[in-house]
Amino acid sequence: MNQNPICIVCGGRELSEVVRIEGVPVLCNQLLCTRGAALAVPTATVALWFCHACGHMFNPDFNPQLVPYGPVYENSLNCSGRFREYDDALIDALIERYQLRNRKVVEIGCGRGDFLKALCRRGGNHGVGFDPSCPDGEEPGDRGCDVVIRREHWENCHSSVDADFICSRHTLEHVGKPRAFLAGIRSAARKSGVPVFLEVPNSLYTLRDEGIWDIIYEHCSYFCASSLERALAESGYLTFDVDETFGGQFLTIHAETNGRSAQSALAPRPEVARLVTAFAEKYRTKVDAWARRLDAFAHKGRKVIVWGAGAKGTMFLNTLRRGNVEYVVDVNPRKQGKYVVGSGQRIVAPEFLKEYGPSVIICMNPNYREEIERRSRELGLEPACLVA
Repeated sequence: MNQNPICIVCGGRELSEVVRIEGVPVLCNQLLCTRGAALAVPTATVALWFCHACGHMFNPDFNPQLVPYGPVYENSLNCSGRFREYDDALIDALIERYQLRNRKVVEIGCGRGDFLKALCRRGGNHGVGFDPSCPDGEEPGDRGCDVVIRREHWENCHSSVDADFICSRHTLEHVGKPRAFLAGIRSAARKSGVPVFLEVPNSLYTLRDEGIWDIIYEHCSYFCASSLERALAESGYLTFDVDETFGGQFLTIHAETNGRSAQSALAPRPEVARLVTAFAEKYRTKVDAWARRLDAFAHKGRKVIVWGAGAKGTMFLNTLRRGNVEYVVDVNPRKQGKYVVGSGQRIVAPEFLKEYGPSVIICMNPNYREEIERRSRELGLEPACLVA
């Protein structure tokens, strides 16, 4: 355990521990083909600390060697219509804001490249993506799309990048040294003033809205608006708009690789520190409440399904460890037929519910509740839909 951590964003030493969670799977989003393999995954401890100077939360004991990203890693969200609507609007906004037409676009941490490919198709752009988890083989819809994906970590393969636009979504929170990562991007850009767009989970949502299932091992950083802007400013960027998006669950920021160091003394909003102080107790209260609720369902013989086999669903099931949840629904066909890491539930398609007939569906993300209820009605089901 790190007794005297130093903030990885601002170097601050005034820190306090937020919460400690034992036995967390080191990778929540693996595609595992057997229940035995799912139950045997390695686990570690998440110990979140809060920096009072910049508002950043992080796990100082994070070990990147425990999280080898590869083709079995699957965290795509675009199988959801609700998420595709969000993505589509974001793509249109970026093309318009930065006039991304016939330009070179680079995405760091691109996954299978869905977002990058859409940016390039709509704007006639050339794209280069970096991600070791992208599997080999052509994905449907790749033909006619001018995109190359390098199946490597960005840090291992770049020297310089002749880009007109650089983006990175839901990658920075996985990086143990965010300032070095950001500085590397800036120094690799051949031009000065290249626009950069970043998107990360919003730690304020985790604290304010009790999004406790968002705390996973592979996320070693939890950015609020001040710590995200501070990380970029300390790494030599000019920063512009910082916004909460996707129902407050994400943070986005626009910046430029201006080529000169900038200093920032941004402090977190006062409410962040207050929320941090209360979070450990709220975490325990919420876990206890859900344990009692699941036990009550089991006592009454009610069939319970969890909808969402991503990080939230994985943490919910691993935290509560209740045997009366046998299956997890996910609309991503690549996950169907696989097993939830750590807890071992089989992942099924929504159509499975017609024969299973659950009386309770636990929705892991409130943004998808309407979509889930609509799909349940289409299947002829009317279970209670509860948001975890």
